[in-house]
Amino acid sequence: MTGNIWIFLASITDNPNFSDPIPSITQLQTAITRYSNALVNVAEQGKNNVAEKNKYRQQLELLLYQLGMYVMFVANGDVTILMRSGYTLAKDPEP
Repeated sequence: MTGNIWIFLASITDNPNFSDPIPSITQLQTAITRYSNALVNVAEQGKNNVAEKNKYRQQLELLLYQLGMYVMFVANGDVTILMRSGYTLAKDPEP
């Protein structure tokens, strides 16, 4: 999960289409770092480490959801802007 997130973060950072993202790049970077560190710590298999990893994953998923909603709002249906966001787009339904 975290490898693709860094690619997505790079696509949003300094992208003129998303000049003031909500949540901020700093918030997203912090959440990614916390989750990545928790993944390393979970190798110790302590219950607290697993609970912490799950908490940070939920926080990161919420931020990514919020950012996705922001990206869709800013793009306003423009597929080019959506593609430059780094998110994977779903294929348009065909009749």
